[in-house]
Amino acid sequence: MREQLKSILSHWGFIENLDVKVEDISYEPNRESHIWTINEDYLLKMTYTKEEMVNNICLLNLLHKASIPVQQVVYTLDKTSYVQIDNKYYGLFTKIKGVVLKDYYEGNYLDRGFYLGQCIANLHDGLKKITEELKENYNIWNNNMIEELFGWVEDEITNYLPNCNLNQHEIEDFVHVKYDLEYHFPVLYDKLPKQVIHRDVHGENMIFNENKLVGYIDFDLSQVNARIFDLCYLGTGSLATIFNEVGKRKLWLLFFKSVIKGYDSKGILTFEEKQSLKYMMYAIEMIMIAYFAREGYPEIANTNIKMVNYINSVWEN
Repeated sequence: MREQLKSILSHWGFIENLDVKVEDISYEPNRESHIWTINEDYLLKMTYTKEEMVNNICLLNLLHKASIPVQQVVYTLDKTSYVQIDNKYYGLFTKIKGVVLKDYYEGNYLDRGFYLGQCIANLHDGLKKITEELKENYNIWNNNMIEELFGWVEDEITNYLPNCNLNQHEIEDFVHVKYDLEYHFPVLYDKLPKQVIHRDVHGENMIFNENKLVGYIDFDLSQVNARIFDLCYLGTGSLATIFNEVGKRKLWLLFFKSVIKGYDSKGILTFEEKQSLKYMMYAIEMIMIAYFAREGYPEIANTNIKMVNYINSVWEN
């Protein structure tokens, strides 16, 4: 693989003295290595489709113009933004120096949550400015979560529940929440502000230097959707990381409400968005349950069912 990477990187003029490191993607199950650090200053990324690479490059260029701190595209010696080799697509980008956030609850977690909410709001402000240009000129995915929830997600969960090894009480509680979601969320979802979102917001996709955000990374999954998806994705993700740690789990609600306050201080949540926060978290968890059930990870699917029940038990509007 190293020789193949050398051949790929030669398109950018890298020939000798290459220091190549594989980036850790253990948080993405069932995915082969597709990101490499080059000489500590660049990131080489691989995608399987031209559309994904082109959209990613276009999004980064537009965000850079909108003064949002993101990686910059490095062009090849032939002035192209990516190369195609063996039905795979490779792009080179500058590496934002700093550290990612792995522990949401270390130290002053409430101030951190408030700041993270502000960071998401700032990102959304930049993404909103470029949404129309992306929709008009590029193949950005316009996702309808209601169609997704009542489509493949419903099918996978319906097939999974009769065979999962959770107790009857847990299943009944989950089904009750699922019915609540299906009854209330479609009407609310139609009224939610929609724009291009990141779609994969978590601490390891933000780069910090001395506790200040210096960049956002990994826009591979970006799509047009309700903007609170990103906010709630951080909410469910920050619960998932500590769900089996009872002590830290008790901190989650205060942490996420601090994130919401931080976002609202800049992004100004609408009434419908505030009403939809728990339903959006349920919807995200339904997608996770369906995905992990389909991919053969029943224990993770079960944990997400338990998370739905937990959120339902502690959340108050």
